[in-house]
Amino acid sequence: MNRQYLKGLLLVIILGIVGLTFFKKTKSDEILPTDKFVSYKEAIKEVEGTDKIEEGSQIEDGGVEILDDNTISFEKEYVVVDKEPIDESKEIKVTYYTVQKGDSLYKISSKLGIDMNYLIANNPTVKNGIIRIGQKLKIVNDNNIEYIVQSGDSLFKIAKKYNVKMDDIISKNDLDTTNLIVGDKLIIENPDLSFINKTINQGPNFKWPIRYLGVTSPYGKRFHPVLKRNIFHAGVDLRARVGTNLYAPEDGTVKTAGWLGGYGKIIIIKHSNGYETRMAHLNNIYVKVGQKVTKGQLIGKTGQTGRVTGPHLHFEIRKNGKTLNPMKFRK
Repeated sequence: MNRQYLKGLLLVIILGIVGLTFFKKTKSDEILPTDKFVSYKEAIKEVEGTDKIEEGSQIEDGGVEILDDNTISFEKEYVVVDKEPIDESKEIKVTYYTVQKGDSLYKISSKLGIDMNYLIANNPTVKNGIIRIGQKLKIVNDNNIEYIVQSGDSLFKIAKKYNVKMDDIISKNDLDTTNLIVGDKLIIENPDLSFINKTINQGPNFKWPIRYLGVTSPYGKRFHPVLKRNIFHAGVDLRARVGTNLYAPEDGTVKTAGWLGGYGKIIIIKHSNGYETRMAHLNNIYVKVGQKVTKGQLIGKTGQTGRVTGPHLHFEIRKNGKTLNPMKFRK
């Protein structure tokens, strides 16, 4: 074996080693991360069959570690993060409702499916529940009110009034200062509006059930003319002759229509929001239990049935079973 032949053989061996090393490096660079140990050939197949990552995702790739000539370890380190969709339900939306003929705060809140307290709080110009045809009322979605900063206001005063945290007001409105400017609009989330009940009549806009000619016996404690003792009078007795037309005070469903002890012939109508009206000592009843009635509908005639000394209409308004003074609802 001559020296030239040995040099050639050595060169072939060196080139073979270099080629094998380059081949392994090239193939290993093509492998994507996985979570299992596989043979070199299996890894190549897995790379070729790998599903594509959806466009628009954020990807962090892992690495490849060569263990020996025959096996490769792949560590799964990449994370696919989907883009978060915008939650439109959290957006504050302000719309306006135009008051129509026959509307009341009670009817509007029922029609729009919102709490009447929020309707009133978002429209501070509404006084004593009185609204006008054509008036535009502000409607804010969810349990939010849009508060307009007044002279003398501070974040502390506003937070105290609505029983919320100052930090929540600052965060909700992206405020970078606690200083307020008159006329600024602030969104107050989940405010406590219980104070409104004490400042405004929120009941349905009841129509007087008969033509008003005066009261013969007021609401509250009185000396009962028949029982001859002091007793609480749950309603008002309105002047009326036998046969005076009786009308439904508000939309509702007839709960009772017939004789009921000392009430004589009575009609009880159940209204929305826990309200109920009672009209007693009637002569005629034109409705039945379960019947839907509309405001102003003729439902009977007055009389003097039951425990009475003469003809009149006994009229009650109740909310959640508690009696209220009907005179406070008279428009």
